[in-house]
Amino acid sequence: MNPKSGVKKDVFKEEHLIEALDPTAFAITFFKTTHRKHATALAKQIVAEGFDVLLISGGDGTINECIQAVIGFDIYVGIIPSGSGNGLSRHTGIGLDYKKAMQFINTMNWKHIDAVKLNKKYFINLAGIGFDGYLTKIIREREYRGFWLYVWLFASKVWKYKAKSYIITADDTTYNGEYLIMVIANGPMYGYSFEVAPGADLTDGVLDITVFKKVGFLKLIKDLPKIVANKIDKLDWVFRFKSKKITVETPKKIHLHVDGEYRKIKKNKVEIEVIPQAIKLIVP
Repeated sequence: MNPKSGVKKDVFKEEHLIEALDPTAFAITFFKTTHRKHATALAKQIVAEGFDVLLISGGDGTINECIQAVIGFDIYVGIIPSGSGNGLSRHTGIGLDYKKAMQFINTMNWKHIDAVKLNKKYFINLAGIGFDGYLTKIIREREYRGFWLYVWLFASKVWKYKAKSYIITADDTTYNGEYLIMVIANGPMYGYSFEVAPGADLTDGVLDITVFKKVGFLKLIKDLPKIVANKIDKLDWVFRFKSKKITVETPKKIHLHVDGEYRKIKKNKVEIEVIPQAIKLIVP
């Protein structure tokens, strides 16, 4: 449980889980995070102690921390959404209501979903390179998080941000150019139901990559309503492709986020590959 997750803090309580879960099927132990990366340590403990199910109460960032510990282990993962964006729970049909989420957990209906390895760590939903990553660096210091904060910061900061040169190697194809944003998608959406990779599938064993090319400020502002309205595919300065493995290189510092959380990396190169059927996720 991440008590600091989301816009409304500490809404979900232990008693809610105790009341909702079938007592004949589950014996419950609670673990609470107190700082960044604590969820990874707790998840490692949960796996090591042989629990059957790991339930995560938090947002995409908390989920990301937990999955670092479960790849390669036979444990079910359930989500109780309490983050600000909740992109993964929205896409999978778990939704935003923790009461409904716990009903799904009682049924223990599940499916395999893919994970993605980025250098030596994993993510489950989306990673962003470029301005996308830079924006999360700014947002992580904000107390409040919400859809319109993202929109406002995007509009107010993007005109100052210079597109950088990247070399993208995907399977047998190389893309070389100045790009504003690159999104590596396992699932299709960020939080707030904003789809940056429409059609991306958590179970298909491939990645969907969305690349935003260098574009003039006036053109970008003109097309901002299309971005907000989930019409990414109608932008003539965006292209998409699929790949099981990609490498991204740049001569300058890489701004990167994974599952909505900024990640600092030392190298100017990232290697990304899909890990098929890596997680047993409880779903509706």
